[in-house]
Amino acid sequence: MTTQRIFTVLFILIIGFSTSFGTERRDSTSLPIFRGILSGMYLHTGYVGSRQFTFTHNGTEYKGRLQGSVYGIGGHAKALLGRHIRIGGEAYISNHRYENHSKASIMWGGLVADYAWALGRKFNIMLGNTIGGGHFVHTKIFAPVTSDYDADEVVAIRRYGFWCDVPYIACEYILSDRTRMTFRSDYMLNISRRENDFFTGIRFYIGLTFKSH
Repeated sequence: MTTQRIFTVLFILIIGFSTSFGTERRDSTSLPIFRGILSGMYLHTGYVGSRQFTFTHNGTEYKGRLQGSVYGIGGHAKALLGRHIRIGGEAYISNHRYENHSKASIMWGGLVADYAWALGRKFNIMLGNTIGGGHFVHTKIFAPVTSDYDADEVVAIRRYGFWCDVPYIACEYILSDRTRMTFRSDYMLNISRRENDFFTGIRFYIGLTFKSH
């Protein structure tokens, strides 16, 4: 089973579990529907790969594949609804560099929702999903750049948009009533027509979030 299928199956199973068993009895001490806004920033890294792609330069075909580490930054803002539900928006950028300082970047964002379970007083486990879209930019440099003052004649640039679905699992450590440290892992699913140089893989995030009432 591929990594993509594992994340998809995990997401479906736990959402089904939460639907069947996540309902709580409400009483006079139950939490209000709206409990504030949770927002923050994340740094991430991971390992990604693409299919084989082809560039043509001066009649010569160059075949390649993106594979290796990725790094980036982003953040989210979510409304806390009841004890478990969080709904909001998020946006990130992921960068991958390879030979001759070539670079591929994914910028994406969308609507995000997750379901949180409390583990004691200090930890929360979240399972969530982002649905949205983004922009892919691939700058391929065919030869080393020897001077910043020389015009680059051997550069190809590809740009295109895409739609994506991003299931994720996260763990939250509560530092204080308003501050939390979060660890997250996700996998982006391209739900539009996937181009050969589009990269995806498992990413790992760490960040701080802050709750406002």
